[in-house]
Amino acid sequence: MASRRDHLVFLDQLRGLAIIFVFVYHTLYQPWGRDELAWSGWTRNFDAPTSFLWMYPVSWGWCGVAIFFALSGFCIQLSHAKTSQPSSVEFLLRRWFRIYPPFLVALIFFAFVFPRTRLDMHTRMGLAQFFSHLLLLHNLNGKTEHGIAVAWWSIAVEFQLYLLYPLLFSVARRFSWRAVLTGTAIIELGLRAGCEIYMLKTGQKPWAIIWLSPFYFWFSWAVGAALADAWMKGQPLPFARYPTLLWVGLLILADLFRPLNEFSFTFASLATVTVIAHFLNHATPTGERRTVMPGWLARSLALVGVWSYSIYLIHHPIVESWPTVVNLALPSVHLHPLLMYLCCLSVWLLILVAAWAMHRWVELPAIAIGKRAVSAWQRRRGIVKPIAEAV
Repeated sequence: MASRRDHLVFLDQLRGLAIIFVFVYHTLYQPWGRDELAWSGWTRNFDAPTSFLWMYPVSWGWCGVAIFFALSGFCIQLSHAKTSQPSSVEFLLRRWFRIYPPFLVALIFFAFVFPRTRLDMHTRMGLAQFFSHLLLLHNLNGKTEHGIAVAWWSIAVEFQLYLLYPLLFSVARRFSWRAVLTGTAIIELGLRAGCEIYMLKTGQKPWAIIWLSPFYFWFSWAVGAALADAWMKGQPLPFARYPTLLWVGLLILADLFRPLNEFSFTFASLATVTVIAHFLNHATPTGERRTVMPGWLARSLALVGVWSYSIYLIHHPIVESWPTVVNLALPSVHLHPLLMYLCCLSVWLLILVAAWAMHRWVELPAIAIGKRAVSAWQRRRGIVKPIAEAV
């Protein structure tokens, strides 16, 4: 079996691509007041401003979240499987220090400092918003799911998937990852089908505790873990035989055809794992991937990927506020939506600087503390072994 590097650069590049997708998607709403085409029966209604129709492909930018989920499953399995005696406590300690301290800093800033998202802690709703986010349970209530930052629902789902991972790992060791994928597929696809039927009948979303629960994304996350397990063991990679265009085609069909729409996230995740599988199959023995991408672009994309978690945490409230800044700078100018969109995209540079600072001064120290916490736990158990680096 070819040697496996602890770090695969193309994963950072995929993260960078994913966060750019999410950013350009969330920026759509500011100039047009929408981020997707409305439905007209079972199909999309293309009776929309021409300027927005030009941006229609950008409305698929939400796929960046599906890319993150598939990547997360892959990286978690890759990291956890490298330990000789996998421990659920050690795993959860690492993930908690990786995800929670930066989230807590962002939560405090946007809940108490940033004007647009500041909470009124004298109200019941303000308290509910803050404490549901503090406990990473805000995704389970329709009133808090998008309460502070629209994008943060996925942070809660991701953490809940971490809590479920030891169960998946145990089932996979006892049976197989094929059994895991079968079970999670039945659960996720069943929930998505039920929600789709409900929405077609009522025109409304079901309870958030259903369609924003971790089970709604379980298979989409687990496919990444199954791929990592096969690669680590030198086995044939699942989904590698499928062309990526198959899942992309199904994704576009689901985006255009209402009865399939709830499955679009799953298709995006499957497209991601096929891309990863194809990269792995064509990697060099050291785990690198030869591409025709210019070196400076590849390095820039990888760097954005390294900062992607901080970007994800801070970008949406800033993007929402940016049109106000533009209007203050140009008070007597009415900008065409396309020009306003370009102005909103310019905030990317500010977000990058803020994300670099957050990564440098919050993420990295938290990861270091997490490693020390795991070492302390291992010493208490009398275990002496190196801590696997996060991918």
